[in-house]
Amino acid sequence: MPLSSSSRHALWYAHGAALVLGGTALFPRLIPLPAEQLVSLRTAIAALLLLSLAVLQRSSWTWLAGAGKRWLLLSGLLLGGHWWAYYEAIQRGGVGLAVVLVYSSPAMTVLLEAWLHRRRPAAHTLL
Repeated sequence: MPLSSSSRHALWYAHGAALVLGGTALFPRLIPLPAEQLVSLRTAIAALLLLSLAVLQRSSWTWLAGAGKRWLLLSGLLLGGHWWAYYEAIQRGGVGLAVVLVYSSPAMTVLLEAWLHRRRPAAHTLL
């Protein structure tokens, strides 16, 4: 049964996302920079692209008032810390180990949530 046009597009997007996500594991091996510099470079490029996109779309910055700034800063710091740890793991332990650790994060999230809330994880979350 042939795929519809929208299904083919979705499949191409999924393949592209997998390629980009898998390709990020190769940067620390191919580029001879410390993890901190790789994360800083990656963050600067992403910030410039997002800012350019926001300016081109003439988007409103009202969402950034008040608590929005704090949440944006906190999420940026957490994401930067994640990428630093990921790149450091790749440089020290290898690509395979780092990828396994990153892809096991949903399971760790379920266990951490159960521990923090002092309850057993639901059966459907363990699958």
